[in-house]
Amino acid sequence: MLIIVYSVLLLWLSTASCEMIRTYRGARLTVSVSLFTADCSKAGTNSGVTVSVGFLDWNNKLVYTITTPTINGKSGNNFERNTFYHFAKEKYIRIEKECTYLADNENQTIYEDCFHVNLLYFHLDSHGFGPDWKPATAYVKLFHTLKNGTMIAHATDFKPRHLNCDVDWVTGSGDTYLCRDEPWNWNVYLNAGKGLKQDTIKGTTTNCDYAGTDSTVTASLNYINAVPNEDYLIYTISTPAMIGHYGENLERGTRFVTKYDVPDDLFAKIEDACYDNAIWPIWSQSQYEDCFHPNLLYFQLIKHGSTADWKPGNSTAYLVYSRKNGDMTEIKVDFKARPNCDIDWVHGRGDSYLCRDEPSRRLKPGSSIKVHPNAVMRLLIVLALLFAADVESSSDFTGHFRGAELTTTLRVRQSQCYFIKQVVRPNTTFSFGYVDSEDRLRYHISTGKELNMDVNTFEMKFKADHKEVDIAERNCVALAQFTDQALYEDCMKFNTVFIEFTKFWKLLIIYEKVDAIEIEQEYTLSDGSTRTFSNHWNVTETDCARNQLTARGVAYIRFGKEHIGKFMPRTGAIVNENHYP
Repeated sequence: MLIIVYSVLLLWLSTASCEMIRTYRGARLTVSVSLFTADCSKAGTNSGVTVSVGFLDWNNKLVYTITTPTINGKSGNNFERNTFYHFAKEKYIRIEKECTYLADNENQTIYEDCFHVNLLYFHLDSHGFGPDWKPATAYVKLFHTLKNGTMIAHATDFKPRHLNCDVDWVTGSGDTYLCRDEPWNWNVYLNAGKGLKQDTIKGTTTNCDYAGTDSTVTASLNYINAVPNEDYLIYTISTPAMIGHYGENLERGTRFVTKYDVPDDLFAKIEDACYDNAIWPIWSQSQYEDCFHPNLLYFQLIKHGSTADWKPGNSTAYLVYSRKNGDMTEIKVDFKARPNCDIDWVHGRGDSYLCRDEPSRRLKPGSSIKVHPNAVMRLLIVLALLFAADVESSSDFTGHFRGAELTTTLRVRQSQCYFIKQVVRPNTTFSFGYVDSEDRLRYHISTGKELNMDVNTFEMKFKADHKEVDIAERNCVALAQFTDQALYEDCMKFNTVFIEFTKFWKLLIIYEKVDAIEIEQEYTLSDGSTRTFSNHWNVTETDCARNQLTARGVAYIRFGKEHIGKFMPRTGAIVNENHYP
């Protein structure tokens, strides 16, 4: 999941006289909700009840929401007449940033109040008979544990008219809500909800004459590849359109924030695009990581009214990546426009853009989201040539390992020589790769876990998924240049093993000596068929003084190549494209 907050900052704002204290920055949050069912006839429900709490700003725009797990009313004694249900949910919630934005990073009162929820939202999924529900008082507590260990508790009570059994019901097939501060009408059902969407839109423009606009502005975050003179688009994320002639949006000296929760399916496509961009011609982890820092901010204006052009200030994009394990990574990217009122305008009937890394390319007009059409043509030509080469040699070259999965069996036999052994186990990690004729490592795949070598002979299996195999496969395609099938096949066969000792006694020199290593690879191809390879290495003599492994860092063995010396060759980190003679 990816949350984007795109903010255009004021250039004319003076520094606040008193800096706002971000009390809750880095805090953890536990949400406790206690729900009572009223003592009314048929007040209980068999519906599934999902409760959310949140905060609305002064324009009734949703600042944040915290959704609790759905509770099944027909299970046990949940939500029966005159019953009580309680649950607590602990989670790191990204609400502090939202409250900081709301307070413009300067209004302490607004910031503090933002952490007192003022919205209680019910969503019911109808089950069985009597789906409606009549709640009594709901008690909501937010326990904020600050970074210094201090706990701050905020309690909010939401009180439907539980003594009157004719009003304030929650509909069994929809959404309803209660507000903390506003009285509501005497109706059979509570206010109907329309879903929870964070669609807060505020406005910001520089303090230049005619800097505001009545146009509709759509800002998109993009990433273009880093190849000089060959800019082409990797992905684009369009944020909600902002209408300049609505209220005070995009007027001179105003500020806006637009927010967008990137759908999971779109983010999956973005991740795939970044993966594809980083894998050719050889895998680059740094390129993959950088791809999640947008480097192109693109404005598209649709003209409305007489005031069309727009002069934005500095722009900042905040991206928050939520990982499957609950961890969050926040990325901040600045796009700087010059304050000179004579330059860096967005044309009211076209497109313009800002680049992250190149000040000389600030706010240039662009005819399309693809920044350099000639570069796109070159890209298409390259792709066409690659496709043509594939077709031309299709009878001889087949890249059938793309999308395959790999199961590898490793067998290791240690020598009978006497060496000092470690007692701390497991301590050994294996990686396998292919080193080409120029001694360059084309790719490597790791077992990913520590193994126990404190036996004379051991055997293990590990699996690599299709993404790991794809990295190897694309590098082998590049090595074979779409023509040399034998080289491509050979490249998919491990010819080098890296052995890393991860734990050792600092006061002792600890040795291992391997007599033989055998590897069997079984690829399951995308069509369901299998391909197998095997490779092995063994010593040609039994001299205990040669070919030792020392438990310091990483050593490697090249299959089919004799290593001469007391110790096996040693290396630092395992890096593709490095030389391993």
